[in-house]
Amino acid sequence: MGGALSRIAVCLSSSSPRAAALVRKASRLAGRLNTDWFVVFVETPREAPDQIDAEAQRHLLANTDLAREMGAEVVRLKGVDPVEAILEFARSHSVGHLVVGRSGQPRWRQLLGRTIPLRLVREASGLDVHIVATEEDAGRP
Repeated sequence: MGGALSRIAVCLSSSSPRAAALVRKASRLAGRLNTDWFVVFVETPREAPDQIDAEAQRHLLANTDLAREMGAEVVRLKGVDPVEAILEFARSHSVGHLVVGRSGQPRWRQLLGRTIPLRLVREASGLDVHIVATEEDAGRP
């Protein structure tokens, strides 16, 4: 498949309302780059199965099933800091492209650079970070 550092990792959370659209966009990107791709979910203490509600678990399962059907390898990581876990995985699996959705975090967190997408942009030296808009984002400011 793809060459060094051409693999793609899509970062999902249990609370992502647009995860299916994110998975589809990443699948198309992987197809264009002719490379392997991963869907990565970081199970933090707050995202542990006994901490998230049943609906969030169903969404996560549906999105990871969709990703498998589209050819992704689904990886569940455990860690306290999702950014550290994602970057460690990316560097150990020849990932060159991280795909994340726009943050649904409050504007003040975004302005302080504390959201996962902005932290990835800042901390992922040597990796391309794609912050993907979905159709649902089109009407947002």
